[in-house]
Amino acid sequence: MDDLNQDEINEAEFQRVANILISKFNLARDWDFEIGHDGTVDLIARHAYFTGSEEKLPIKFEEASGNFSLSETKLTTLEGCPHTVLGTFSCASAKITSFIGGPKIVKGSYYASRNNISSLEGLPTEVFRYLDLERLPLTSLEFLPKMVAGTIDFTVNANLPLLRLLSYPLTVIFKVSGSGVSVHEVMEIVEKYQNKKPLRQAIIQCQKELLDAGFAGNARL
Repeated sequence: MDDLNQDEINEAEFQRVANILISKFNLARDWDFEIGHDGTVDLIARHAYFTGSEEKLPIKFEEASGNFSLSETKLTTLEGCPHTVLGTFSCASAKITSFIGGPKIVKGSYYASRNNISSLEGLPTEVFRYLDLERLPLTSLEFLPKMVAGTIDFTVNANLPLLRLLSYPLTVIFKVSGSGVSVHEVMEIVEKYQNKKPLRQAIIQCQKELLDAGFAGNARL
């Protein structure tokens, strides 16, 4: 068989991507896509919901122009996700075990609740709206985005270090639920020292108060 020429290869790849988008995504009307020189896909759609049964996305995206959802799927990895999502991104209630491979820029909210993720490594450094980390078995708040325009929702457990929260401005609101710890009492102490200056002194004072109240697992960075 003669080798395919470049146009035939491009057409074959275009059809492959189109078939995947049609069969494995619920897309808004009037959607379109472009394939970059590196083979990644820019999806032009007001919303896109993945409906496939795979554990990994079957194509690699670069940008999604609207909302992009992987919620309630069997995906175990965010590999293949768009680097940039111009709307809201959601992977809630899936089988995801890591944020690595996920979007680096999310212009809307980021929903990731109810996954088996213990580390925040891989999250964007900035979230423009709401960040939902509820019911994740987190062991650290390292890699929590430095800039969040709205609310951060997460679950506190007795061994989750919380002193990193003190560096966040008061414009960031923490909405928390709890597991094995008195959430109201813990967060009352933490929020008392949030954004206090100098930060080093605030951390020392907050740590002491948490230890005195019996929350040694939370009195760490």
